Amino acid sequence: MKGLWFFRRSPREQVAGLRLVLPPVIFVVVVLYQLLFVRGVHELGLPYHFGAEILFYGLLGPAVTWGVLTWIERQLLAKERAEQQAEEERRRRERAVREERARIAREIHEGVAQNLYFLGLQLDLCRKLASKEPERVAEELGGLQVLLQESLQDLRRLIWALRPLELEELGPIEAVRRLARDLQAHVELEVTVEVRGEERRFPPDVEGALYRIAQEALHNVAKHAQARRARVAFEVRPERVAVEVEDDGRGFDVERALTSPRGLGLRHLKERVEALGGSLSLESAPGAGTRLRAVLPLRGRDRPEAARGGEGR
Repeated sequence: MKGLWFFRRSPREQVAGLRLVLPPVIFVVVVLYQLLFVRGVHELGLPYHFGAEILFYGLLGPAVTWGVLTWIERQLLAKERAEQQAEEERRRRERAVREERARIAREIHEGVAQNLYFLGLQLDLCRKLASKEPERVAEELGGLQVLLQESLQDLRRLIWALRPLELEELGPIEAVRRLARDLQAHVELEVTVEVRGEERRFPPDVEGALYRIAQEALHNVAKHAQARRARVAFEVRPERVAVEVEDDGRGFDVERALTSPRGLGLRHLKERVEALGGSLSLESAPGAGTRLRAVLPLRGRDRPEAARGGEGR
């Protein structure tokens, strides 16, 4: 037990322990050797005595030196592995940040920015028609109000996306629960979150992917599906974790969505899941609702390539 206790300590504590224990141990070994062994060998004659002394000290010094150097080597290897893992984790986080920035920039460009540009054009048209065609101006302003509301919803969704602290502190499952509550507060959509298996934390890259898949799917449901209810189900197993998002909305043609410009979000989700060795599947049809399921492995970092799938709306 003491040996196990020693190896569970930090390197600084291990060095302090060796400094306290090693000198007395060597002293006791030498004293016992002199008192119990050398006395008997000395009676055999001087040559035997010298030979025993040379053999003992010739072995003791190298043995202690080898043991200490071996321990130092292991500590250096452990430190090197820890530094490599920390560097890999730093790179994963930087890559996740870059991907998130690119995703948000893409959504701003494709959604809010285009809507605001169109609003500017329509307002300019209304200004020109104000004195000539007031009825048409009223009609145009009604359309602009709808477009403005959609832009505000997009901005709220992007603001929700900029909340990484919830994911860091709570984990993906609880963060999705909060996302579901926020979503229900702003749109008429009933969202339930289920967990099958033990609710726990996962590697950072897996947690980020789980949250982003659920977030993107729920936002697509709220924006496009015209659904009344949605369900998010997490399935946790020792070797993998899965997330499934299902709604009772109007559905869509999967093949057509995969090839359309709106499928860009799908392709990015697919690439993210494949990078982790997972699989992403999508089932939908007009009038039949939509079911998305993503599976991510938890054991091993050499994850295989995944199957095609996703959620394009």
